[in-house]
This record gives sequence, structure tokens and C-alpha cells, in this order.
Amino acid sequence: MRGKKSENSGSHLLPTIFYQPSYSSRREAVPFVAGLEEQVLRTQHSKLVATRLIHKKLWTNRIRPQLSVINTFGEKMIRTFQLIIVAVTLSSVACDSRSDNDDTGQAKEKKMDPRWKCNLCDEWHADLPFAYGPNFPDLYFDVPEGERDERVEVDKDFCVIDGKHYFVRGRLEIPVIDSDEVFSWDVWVSQSEANFRRTIELMNTEGRESEEPYFGWLSNNLHLYPDTTNLKTHVHTQPVGSVPSIELEPTDHPLAVEQRNGITLGRVKEIAALILHPESSTNTEQDGGGKSAAGAESK
Repeated sequence: MRGKKSENSGSHLLPTIFYQPSYSSRREAVPFVAGLEEQVLRTQHSKLVATRLIHKKLWTNRIRPQLSVINTFGEKMIRTFQLIIVAVTLSSVACDSRSDNDDTGQAKEKKMDPRWKCNLCDEWHADLPFAYGPNFPDLYFDVPEGERDERVEVDKDFCVIDGKHYFVRGRLEIPVIDSDEVFSWDVWVSQSEANFRRTIELMNTEGRESEEPYFGWLSNNLHLYPDTTNLKTHVHTQPVGSVPSIELEPTDHPLAVEQRNGITLGRVKEIAALILHPESSTNTEQDGGGKSAAGAESK
């Protein structure tokens, strides 16, 4: 029978016809389902609206002001960079103008033409030397050439001959009264053994210029003058890196007079002409005028 259990069936068995909800029950269930769907949709819509409101609030309260600040900051940065560019441009123009003025001033200061006209050959020469000097003291040439390796110890600043004659090289300066340049003879001066050793000892000592002057004899004959051999000198030690300064005793010798009173630029040109044309003077290998100071440094 429909809806009843078989007498022979056990209670644990399912009914033969499963329960099916009637139309009315389905009908009553539909509003519930529809209401549930509507609630879900409303909930989703609310969330969407809420999300939009939250985003709008964030935009209004935080993001937009920040963007405004960023835009303002960006404009300020752009203006700052523009001002920097203008300042750099003006500075560059000012430097160029100053450089042009300096170049013009330097050009005006260079009044002396580096060229000079020789009064012996009547030709123009490119440079006018202001320093000359022999490579060795004169006593060096008294030693036979074949014996010099054994008897002579020499470099560009010091010389010892036979272990008992000591020489140092120094600079005898002469002011040029109508020029900013200083003329000089790089000459050799004899020294006592004690003073020579003292000079070597102080070679790299700071403050050595405070030493008292050493006495010495001028040991080169500069043939552009009367005999200069054995003129009395005072050797003034200079700061580290500089050769000694040679001061002649104040006598009537022309070389001493020139050092004391100075010479003219014309005299410098005269000396250059006599050295350039040794046939016009009594120059020999020993002559101080025979080589420029630049050439002397090669030894």
C-alpha cells in the first residue's frame, strides 16, 4: 500500500516511494529562495556602494590632497631647476668674460718680445737665455781624460777631485733692471772639507737655509770678464730642492759690480751674442759662456 510499510519489511528499510514535495510546498519555498537571492544581491550592492564610498572618501581626504602636494612640490622643483640653470648660465658667462679680461691683461703685461736680434750676425733668434754655466770646475780639466774616472767624483751639483779638492755648484744671480727676469751664472765654488760634508749632511734637511754662509773661491774663469778665478764668495744655503746662492765679495771686479748694481736687457743680449758666436770672444772649453745653464744640466 502507498505510504505504508510492508509487514514483511524491516524498519530499517527505506520506503519504496521517496518523499516528493508537493507543488504547494515548492510554491511556498520559492519566495524564500527569491528573498534569499534578493538579500544576497542587496548585500553585494551594499558592499559595492560601500566600497565606492570608501574609495571616494579616501580620494577626497587623503589621495587628492597628496596629489595636490605632489603637484605643488613638482612645480617648485621645476622652478628651482630653472633658477639653477639660469644661475649657472650667468656664472658661465661671467667666468668667460673674466677670462677674456684676464687674457687681455696678460697680453698687455707681455711687453717684452721673446725674440731678440743678434748684434753680431744681425739675425733674429727665437729665445733669449737668462742663465748659463760650465759643467765642471776648471780644475776638472787639469786632470787627464784617461784618469778622470779614478780621480774625479762628480755630478751636476758636487765634485771631488783627488779626494781633497771639494766643489759645490751654485747660482750667481744678477738683477736685470729693465725686466722682471733675473740673469744668472751657474758656477762652481771650492769648499773646505768640513763645509762640504756639512752641505751633504743637510741636503734633505728642512730649515737648512738658516745655516751661516760658507766661504768659497770661485772656481771658473768666465771669459766674458777679466779673470774671475779665485774671486772670493759667500755660499748661502737655500731651502731643500734649491742650489746655493753665490754672493761675490763687493770689489771693483766687473762681475761683482754687475751683481751689485744689476745689468740691462741690452747687456743680456750682448752676452747671448758672444756665447752664440764664440769666435767673437776668447771662449774655450773651460769658458763659462760656452754653454747655457740648460746644457750644463745634462751632466
